[in-house]
Amino acid sequence: MSNIESSLSIKLKKLSTSAYREFEDASDYIWKSLRLVEHETKLELAKLDDFPDDPRAQEIRDIRWKFESHKLKHTFPYLITIGNLFSVLSLFETYLLLLVAELETYTGNSLHTVKGQGISKLFNFIKNAGVDYEQIGLFEQVQAAIRIRNCYAHTSGMLSR
Repeated sequence: MSNIESSLSIKLKKLSTSAYREFEDASDYIWKSLRLVEHETKLELAKLDDFPDDPRAQEIRDIRWKFESHKLKHTFPYLITIGNLFSVLSLFETYLLLLVAELETYTGNSLHTVKGQGISKLFNFIKNAGVDYEQIGLFEQVQAAIRIRNCYAHTSGMLSR
């Protein structure tokens, strides 16, 4: 193994370790994030107990719960889910870009000479560098996640588009 290959190997190992740690942290956050809604639901329900026991206050209480429960059951889970998808794919793209930067140094090729835009340009560069990423486990799932993210980003989540 040459010095250049050895240096690349060390850099890729560091990049791999860093990516693993960050994706593990993101995974833990995703696993726990909906508990934030559960916690807020308990707080909002406790606030309802503070309303006086008269008909007008009960009407206000019911209106408050209607709006708060909608946010807690629909809006917040949606925003958390979409935010998690966007965040994880952003992290994925960041690590692809870091990988490409290392491969540029190793191969002498430039990302600027590769066709494509965004993540497809990064994939094209990696393929041109000799990596058959389509054979990597779960690649189809990654592609599906990218398509879903793009759908949410560009068509407000209308999957048919």
